[in-house]
Amino acid sequence: MTRIELFDDAKSMFIKMSDGNPGAMQAMIVLLSDEIAEIDRDSVMPFFSVLTLDSLGIYGTGIYILWNDKCKKDSRRLIMLLRATQLGFLPGDKVKEMAADQMRQINLSDDEWVELDAKVCDRLSRFMSVETWTAQQERLEKERIERDELLEKEQIDRDELLDRSVIVLDAVEE
Repeated sequence: MTRIELFDDAKSMFIKMSDGNPGAMQAMIVLLSDEIAEIDRDSVMPFFSVLTLDSLGIYGTGIYILWNDKCKKDSRRLIMLLRATQLGFLPGDKVKEMAADQMRQINLSDDEWVELDAKVCDRLSRFMSVETWTAQQERLEKERIERDELLEKEQIDRDELLDRSVIVLDAVEE
């Protein structure tokens, strides 16, 4: 039996699906974010992936295991996994087994991930390719590093200005 009902809003879906598990909450934030529309431009509604998890009976810890252990906190990979299930490329029972695997013994091989990815991208021509996703993530990381370096330099400049101000004030007081 599913938990999500027709009149649930994002907040109630979030609560029902995460079971209070912080890792599941993090995954739910991703699944309910605008990032989904960027990755999967063919998605009918932003929370369709959440409905897939609900229909499979995957909640709380299971969501966290999929997000953290199986998909390595990669938003695109999680969405691709759920789309592969929706499209019939990966049996729902396999996803349920993966979600229940706390011992990290059930996973897809690298070749299986690549094969699923190719099938999803072939079927959904507007699904973001892994190459585009990787390039985008690298660009964002580079921008983050540059921003952090700039902020650090600005902080150093402020500290130097403050030090000079203190020296000038000390000189004025003498």
